[in-house]
Amino acid sequence: MATVPRTAASRPTDNNRIADYSSFTLSHERARFCAAVVYKYFCAKYAYYAGVLCMTVAAYVRVSTQQQKEDESHLNQRDRIERYCERRNLGEIEWFEDIAISGQSNNREQYSQLMDRYADFDAVIVRELSRFGRDPVKVLQHVEEIVDSDTEFISITEDFDTGSAMGKAFVRIVAVINGMYADLRREQAIAAAERRREQGLPIGRPQKLEGKLLDECMELRSKGVSYSAIARIMESKPTGPDSISRETIRRYCNEAAE
Repeated sequence: MATVPRTAASRPTDNNRIADYSSFTLSHERARFCAAVVYKYFCAKYAYYAGVLCMTVAAYVRVSTQQQKEDESHLNQRDRIERYCERRNLGEIEWFEDIAISGQSNNREQYSQLMDRYADFDAVIVRELSRFGRDPVKVLQHVEEIVDSDTEFISITEDFDTGSAMGKAFVRIVAVINGMYADLRREQAIAAAERRREQGLPIGRPQKLEGKLLDECMELRSKGVSYSAIARIMESKPTGPDSISRETIRRYCNEAAE
């Protein structure tokens, strides 16, 4: 078989070799650049979804009686909440627990702490609404307060999640019902005041905070002190009330602000 002799033109020269190497290097650099762009894109997407899924959660647990505590009802609530959060990748849970305390009580320490800090969390979760409290009007008011701060409220048993369209619609319905209850209570209060006036009796309940105590209360609130902390400070005063709830402090502050 005859071989074709190489001419000078067909032989690879140093210039040809440099051009081939430069072309290879350029293609390699382009590939590395494209890989870096793709890598950064997926890292950014992962970080975004991780931020969405890994929520900070405040979980509230309550049992009313010592017997329920002995029956480990509070542990059942914890287990249900943990499984719910795990299935939905809701992230880290901080627990607030009132054990052997009635839902009607105004002295639920952990509940008060939760209501002071709910804005620090992405969601507040309970096993069922009754664990949050037994007074339906107050419970719904507090749910509204939480949702207004852009923190979601989740009740597992009722399948109630304010992060969903149905949950948001439910909050609006709750607001209407709350308004109706407020109007009814106002009408009842006016009627009761009229009866007492006709009987020559004093009208309204006595203020627990007046004068300097009320001014101090407002000053503490303007400095960002929580309602629960203000209540404890007022109770510690020699001339302060023996007992005053977080809700009463909140009402006085709102009335003074108006």
